[in-house]
Amino acid sequence: MVLNRQIDERMLNMLKGNSASNGLRELKVQLALVQAACLMSIEETTRATASQITERAIREYGIEVSASFTGQVFAGMGIGTAMTHGKNRFILDRGRLEEMRKAITVRCEELAEKLESSIKYFQDLPERIKALEKEWKDIVKLRIKERELLNYVKEERNKPSQLPYLISEANKLKEQAAKVDKLQKECRNLSRKIRSIPSLEERKKSLEAAIATHEAKVRDISAKERGLVAREEELADRIVKIQKRMGWVELAILEQAIKEARDEIDTLSRQLGEKRSLLDKIFRRKEGNP
Repeated sequence: MVLNRQIDERMLNMLKGNSASNGLRELKVQLALVQAACLMSIEETTRATASQITERAIREYGIEVSASFTGQVFAGMGIGTAMTHGKNRFILDRGRLEEMRKAITVRCEELAEKLESSIKYFQDLPERIKALEKEWKDIVKLRIKERELLNYVKEERNKPSQLPYLISEANKLKEQAAKVDKLQKECRNLSRKIRSIPSLEERKKSLEAAIATHEAKVRDISAKERGLVAREEELADRIVKIQKRMGWVELAILEQAIKEARDEIDTLSRQLGEKRSLLDKIFRRKEGNP
């Protein structure tokens, strides 16, 4: 009887609304929102409203979520906010968002392990049911034996020497009968609960498909990040080349300016020589020399 009560309590815990599967779905939504914010931060968006983050997550991952839920999630994670253009916007710090993404991923893996443990528990249910059926058959045999003993008690009731013993045995049998009734009720309740449980195989397939989709999206995001890094390196090389070209252009301009200055000096030198020649002629005339 103790074993049956333990099984029933575990079954009830598995059927609670706040189960591991619901927690995993909520974590998947949170992960999609954080990844959408990471994408926006990679695109140099430093601040965004809850509506903008929600629209990006819906467009990238096809989830169903409201802007108010996004605001609650980011506020709960401690994401800072700032007022810009009359709107409250979340500050998208790429490093902090990446830490949150990794933490949520670890929690998803932990919940997945719990779900695997639940699946293993339900896979063992057929064997447990067989054991209960065997126990129930034994109880039926005890009920038959109980009726036989009751008949025997009736036959032997008039024998004074055996009456106290038979009364004691009858009381024991009544207690056993009460236990049998209780066990039958528990078996019926357990059977109804087992029939109401969804197909474990379908839940397992759905979970595997969701995990595969998530891994594919993670790989796609990693590929995009590598593409952005390669693009940044290419732009850096172009900037270096442009700077070198600008250096050559400045050198050519400087050489042209030097050449023009030299030409101007030569012109001034010729003009100065001509003026000196003219002054010499004037001095010679004043001195009387032709």
